[in-house]
Amino acid sequence: MTRTVNARLAGFAFLAYIALGFPAMVLFDKATNAQGTAAKLESIAAHSSDIRVVVVLTLLTCCAAFVLAVTLYGITRDEDHELAMLALSCRVGEGVLSAISILATLGLLWLGTTVAANAPHLAAAQALGAFLFKVQGWNTTIGATFFAAGSTLFSYLLLRGRMIPVLLAWLGVVASVLLVVGLPLQLAGFFAGRGFGLMWLPMAVFELTLGPWLLIKGVAPQPARVSGNLLVAGAGDRDIDDHGISSRGRHQDDVHGSDVLLRGRPGPLVAREGNPGAISSEIRRETHAPNRQGSAHRGRDLSVTGIDGTF
Repeated sequence: MTRTVNARLAGFAFLAYIALGFPAMVLFDKATNAQGTAAKLESIAAHSSDIRVVVVLTLLTCCAAFVLAVTLYGITRDEDHELAMLALSCRVGEGVLSAISILATLGLLWLGTTVAANAPHLAAAQALGAFLFKVQGWNTTIGATFFAAGSTLFSYLLLRGRMIPVLLAWLGVVASVLLVVGLPLQLAGFFAGRGFGLMWLPMAVFELTLGPWLLIKGVAPQPARVSGNLLVAGAGDRDIDDHGISSRGRHQDDVHGSDVLLRGRPGPLVAREGNPGAISSEIRRETHAPNRQGSAHRGRDLSVTGIDGTF
């Protein structure tokens, strides 16, 4: 997929993630709004339909997290492949942990609705219910920590590549780092209480802004980097006015090739060796350029194709 398609899908996934996750949280809090484990299980039994809806919404939220992981990776991988892969792994981990939390939810629903001979002993049911409530809370915090780590890396790459407005990218970095620091402290028990949830406000503002931005505006085009036995325009910058493309070649000490940075009109620049194909604009050039030691090497033919999208 192109960067443009990835950006649109990521914007939709951001909004879907919020639209699915927030109702699930509200419904679960409503179904468990009681004091004590026994009372909470009774409330779950009375709101069993809501809990079943929560299961479905949570599963869809996991899918949205996976879509975000893949599409944000597709957007940022050219900026730094290793960091983008690490961020993708964090967001996938978040989705997996969210899926695991469904098991605890189903366990609580079973405890609250099972009757007659299949019902566990009252004391055992309360003990197991209390444990499942704790597990669900711990799992949510751990998953949120993976989310924050992935968001930090993706926001940094978006900032470094100037793919979104700088202020918005900085908001994402700051909001994510705040969660990366705060969530492990909350998990370890150093902080507690609903007031601690205020640290999520910057992240909410960031995602509610970033989602529509990606959906409508997309991301800024990046120059295409081509590495290998390719050489364009020699040692300096050279403009090609009739094609509207400027190219800059940077020689490496290694005579096997050079890094090439291509800048052009909006849209991608796809470089292929010896395969011009069906193109809207094509440049084929052989160059004979010295390396830093003064020895000469010969670059191969390079065809540059401009098509819609982003490389």
